[in-house]
Amino acid sequence: ITQVTKGIKISVQTSFEGTFFKNYKMHYAFGYTITIENQSKDAVQLTSRHWKIYDSLNDMETLDGEGVIGKKPVIQPGDSHTYNSGCLLTSPIGAMKG
Repeated sequence: ITQVTKGIKISVQTSFEGTFFKNYKMHYAFGYTITIENQSKDAVQLTSRHWKIYDSLNDMETLDGEGVIGKKPVIQPGDSHTYNSGCLLTSPIGAMKG
């Protein structure tokens, strides 16, 4: 999945990491890789994140925080920043938006 807004290209790759039991419930682990590419003429800084995680069996969960993976990268024109993370769902189907 790729989206470009105001010269910033965001690309996402997802992967299914497996299942396990936690608190007597089956959980489905998903990983994702986010690449942020600066196609604009100006340097940009990633200062915060906002995710909405949808699980087909539960309500939406909202996650907000500073930076990503403890960093607030400055991305120069033509450069990119890539990071990996993941989430747990209680169903095999879900979605993220942010």
